[in-house]
Amino acid sequence: MQSILQDLRFGARALARNKAFTAVAVLTLALGIGANNRDFFCGERSTAGVCALQGARQAGFLFGPP
Repeated sequence: MQSILQDLRFGARALARNKAFTAVAVLTLALGIGANNRDFFCGERSTAGVCALQGARQAGFLFGPP
């Protein structure tokens, strides 16, 4: 248990030292988790023919449909 706490403290110190890396890592995780939630939620809902997001089929396209 002591080594786990020591590892957590070391990780927190390393993240606190490099704020740019921490910001990019947190933003990347947030976007990835949000995109997965949207995909799974609309995937479940689209099997019933209904999705809570308007224009959900185009939500992932940057420059229009393929």
